[in-house]
Amino acid sequence: MKIIKVVPEAYREQAGVQECFKGEEVKTCATNDENCKKFGCCEDKERDCYEKNEWWSGCLANCTAGMTDSFGDDKPWNCDRIEQPVMV
Repeated sequence: MKIIKVVPEAYREQAGVQECFKGEEVKTCATNDENCKKFGCCEDKERDCYEKNEWWSGCLANCTAGMTDSFGDDKPWNCDRIEQPVMV
């Protein structure tokens, strides 16, 4: 149901579904601890969304292909920059 939130207000109004979202805040960008791939942007404007693999993308200040992180899996980041929302 969250996907419909990215539909412009005019289309929601035309379809008669705007009442479904009354009072809900529409979230447009990811926090630093969320998978940002589904948003395509980060709330922290000092960070960009980078892909680690097909399952995870994170908001990072910078990214170097092949780097690893301290989350325990030792898998390298591919560091493709995500600029548009992607279905995950």
